[in-house]
Amino acid sequence: MPIPELENIVRLPRAAKIHLGEKRISESSGKEYPRAVDYFVWPEEYAAELNGLFGEKCREIPIMFPSNDRETVAPTWYKRYGSSTGLACKGDGNVATRIVMRKNPETGELEPTGEMEEVECLGQDCEYYQKKHCRHVMNLMFIIPQLLCEGVFQLDTSSFHSIVNFNSSWHFVAELTHGKVAMIPLVLRLVPKEVSPDGRKKVVYVLEIKLARGMTLPELQAIAEGHAPRAELPAPDESGEADHFYPREVRPGADDIKLDESLEGDLEVAEGEIVDDDEAPDELDNKIEDLCAALELTEAQKTLFWKRVEGDKRAMADLLTEQYEEKSNVKTLRRGRGQNKKDAAQTGEHGQAELPRADSDEKKPTTPAASGSKKFF
Repeated sequence: MPIPELENIVRLPRAAKIHLGEKRISESSGKEYPRAVDYFVWPEEYAAELNGLFGEKCREIPIMFPSNDRETVAPTWYKRYGSSTGLACKGDGNVATRIVMRKNPETGELEPTGEMEEVECLGQDCEYYQKKHCRHVMNLMFIIPQLLCEGVFQLDTSSFHSIVNFNSSWHFVAELTHGKVAMIPLVLRLVPKEVSPDGRKKVVYVLEIKLARGMTLPELQAIAEGHAPRAELPAPDESGEADHFYPREVRPGADDIKLDESLEGDLEVAEGEIVDDDEAPDELDNKIEDLCAALELTEAQKTLFWKRVEGDKRAMADLLTEQYEEKSNVKTLRRGRGQNKKDAAQTGEHGQAELPRADSDEKKPTTPAASGSKKFF
């Protein structure tokens, strides 16, 4: 007879990690740093298959969750990494587990003991969180129906908006299916969102989960009723989080920063590093922001433009540039016509029909732009 304690434990293996950023080399310092991108970065071992299915720089993939347990498929924790310890502290906003550090009597340096202790987790009030050495990280684990392999895919994010989007979608689907989300056809997408983290507007790409298109509510509920038995997922692979979400000096392998035993220290965030996938400004973001301001677009108009270009930043910049140039040309033409009419009045040349007046509501744009694409409004 099988051992009950072991028979009931079923774990799905992990296939690979899908990333939301790439490692690049700084032109100024020559050092490697993580940079958020607006597409899914395929794992090397499955890149050929995924490129064949969805193409390169894909922003939308079909997924399913193999469990109805929200905490199993998307565990979310506050996490802090140490330069010599890897994951040094992990908490839920109430209780945290951290590595115990003791001073080496010979070297005088703090070293990990291999022991763990429970302490109060201060969440966003923690000084390490405020210094961006502690981040909230969600480990999203799912299967891709078109590529059934040896396990689940994992995608990590520290984006506030992505985490909130996931929680909202999860609860919405669960309400429709009476709590059964496992094996429901879903779509995972990267979508543009305008944010103002420091009072300055910019566009970032965040995760969004939607129901697969074309299903009726009875069909959805029928799928939910026939879902597969729940299997326990593997513990999230936390080994690569430090490279993507944290400053260089607190990543494993850094040897210029020492951990403080009492969680009190003076660590500084490396300047110019992007450690959060909500923080990915570039020259296109700045250009788009300037053009929107010059055209005095409303939020509704900007949303319409983003939908028109399907979230493509380059296409958005080109489209706004075209709008700005055409608006500037119309203004210049109207000013020229007005001057011709004035000259005709002064010289007595009234043989031509009077030109129409310029729209009194026309406002002069204030920011120059470059080449463009199709006219939209």
